[in-house]
Amino acid sequence: MRMDSRSARAHEEFRAAAAHWTDRFRARREGWKDARRGLPELPATLDGAGRVRPARPGYREELQARVAVVSEKYAAEAQRRHDRLVEEMMGRATDVVYHHEAGTLERRHLGRLQSALGRWANAVQPQRSVVAGAVAEANQLLCCHWKVVERWHRRLRAIRRGRAKPPLMTDGEGRQVPFDAAAWKPEPIALDSRWEHPEEFLIRLPDVFTGDDASGYRFGPLARALEILRYFYGTPEPETGG
Repeated sequence: MRMDSRSARAHEEFRAAAAHWTDRFRARREGWKDARRGLPELPATLDGAGRVRPARPGYREELQARVAVVSEKYAAEAQRRHDRLVEEMMGRATDVVYHHEAGTLERRHLGRLQSALGRWANAVQPQRSVVAGAVAEANQLLCCHWKVVERWHRRLRAIRRGRAKPPLMTDGEGRQVPFDAAAWKPEPIALDSRWEHPEEFLIRLPDVFTGDDASGYRFGPLARALEILRYFYGTPEPETGG
């Protein structure tokens, strides 16, 4: 039975999420090391919404950095693989900016740019799927790590065994409330939100063809054209150049 594109993408993400046993072993080992040292330290205050602040183990930061590298790598690969489409988007964006500045902008100019943006969003789905798989794998490893920390964390064990009292935490109004160990967990690693609007990668990526900085001339028209598009969807009118 043949899967549709959405099911196929989900299947690939699931397969990519199956972390190797050696990585799971290392995640548990790092969790054991942190737990023996009493890390991460228990928070002393609640956040602005009155909730326990998320745990911030160093291992999570390592996983987050690893996922960020994968995300940037595949965003750059998408740009290289679809260079003609990128060039078309730049042409459409330049056209929109020119006509906006000249006061001759019409819906057809915006429509051509939107069409190119839509094809770009579809073209990068294979790269997005790989990155989503890396995020899922990272969260699997974070779960392995945190299960060990929760069980063997020096202070948490002392509290569970009645050898220490739960620390009091201060909320936004200065009141003290007991620490809620069950709510203390690290935030899951999330997929870079730019994959939902992949044109944003083009605004900030270095130009893989010339090596120019992304903030320079080449991608400037695209950023400007996106501002103009947002205006036509109801946001404040962008300032004109010059």
